[in-house]
Amino acid sequence: MAITVACACGKRFGVAEKHAGKRVRCPSCGGPLDVPAVDPPQPPPVPPAPGPAPVAQEPPLLTPEMFAPRPDATLNDLRRIGERMLLILRWIVALLAILTIRSCLPVNVRF
Repeated sequence: MAITVACACGKRFGVAEKHAGKRVRCPSCGGPLDVPAVDPPQPPPVPPAPGPAPVAQEPPLLTPEMFAPRPDATLNDLRRIGERMLLILRWIVALLAILTIRSCLPVNVRF
C-alpha cells in the first residue's frame, strides 16, 4: 500500500511503505520530502465487562427542602398556606369531638 505525500511544489504522489519514516526526493522538482511513518494498525478497544446493573434508588418521600419556605414566597402565599392548615386542624378537631361524643352514648342510640 502506498503512502501519499505532497511536495511544496504542489505535486502529490505515492511512496512505497518501505520508505516510511525516511527522507526522499520529489520526482518533479527534486526537493527533499519527509515520508510520514506508518503506525501499525491499532487493535479495536476491548469494551469493559458489564458489571452488575446499578440499583435505582427511590427518592425519599420527605426531604427537609419540602418544609423550607420558598425564597420567592409572598406574604399572601404564606397566609393562604396558614389558612389551609387551620381549616385542616378544625376538621380534625371536629371529627375527634364527634368520635368522643359518640363513644359516650349508649350502643343502641343512633344519630
